[in-house]
Amino acid sequence: MKTNNRLTTMIFIAMFSPIFLFAQTAIDFNSNGIAKANDSDYVAAIQEYDKAIQLDSNNAVIYFNRGMSKAKLKDYKGAIQDYTKSNQLQPNAETYFNCGFARYKAANLTGAMEDFDKVIAMNSSPAPEVFFYRGNIRFMNKDYEGAVGEFTKAIEVKSDYAKAYFNKGLSEHYLNQQEQSCKDFSKAKELGYGESQAALTKYCN
Repeated sequence: MKTNNRLTTMIFIAMFSPIFLFAQTAIDFNSNGIAKANDSDYVAAIQEYDKAIQLDSNNAVIYFNRGMSKAKLKDYKGAIQDYTKSNQLQPNAETYFNCGFARYKAANLTGAMEDFDKVIAMNSSPAPEVFFYRGNIRFMNKDYEGAVGEFTKAIEVKSDYAKAYFNKGLSEHYLNQQEQSCKDFSKAKELGYGESQAALTKYCN
């Protein structure tokens, strides 16, 4: 009987040990953060993720989630820090993409391109947005030929990518490839991209 009591006591202690409470509480706070983020209450979401990280500072997912909420609030510096920490703990193509996008929005074009490079290295079939933003970076750096190549890849992945057609057309315009440029502006218009008509009127008539 004493043995059974001792066993029961050991089980009780194990269930309510700091390690058990640590894991469950961090998970709970992370779940609360997700719920707040789904309600678009990103400030409250970050507060929940902060609590989770205080209890579990080695969880890549929590840093990723907090980074997304910070990005929603346009705190790109904070988002980059969280995505970087998440990748240090557990490298992930989606995290590198989000970090690259945050760097892009923060005008760190070199850093953004490096992150997008990592996405491609880790994922044999990256999303078309990876190529699209790479194209935008090349365009902003006046590498119009490189931009055309990136936008073409985006279109190969997503054939109805209207904005990629438009930006490809704009890049071709700066390369004096007017015939192809106008074809791409027309395709963008056909796909419903609003700025296409103005480009057609300005460059193709």
